[in-house]
Amino acid sequence: GLAEIGVKNKFSVGDRIEVIHPGGNREILIETMRGPAGHDMMVAPGNGHMCRIPLPAGCAGAFLARFV
Repeated sequence: GLAEIGVKNKFSVGDRIEVIHPGGNREILIETMRGPAGHDMMVAPGNGHMCRIPLPAGCAGAFLARFV
């Protein structure tokens, strides 16, 4: 699976993000991203958009933060 993400700030394929979860934080690289209709996308433009990215198992309910 893919996790459905409600985007708040712009991020792109190739960005590093931190998965913030009570079970422990993880750092991942966004290698692929899909839009709500299943099409590939390179950029999640910001607030009001949705996308899907692969996340490790056990990340339900986590927050995501992009490294700058």
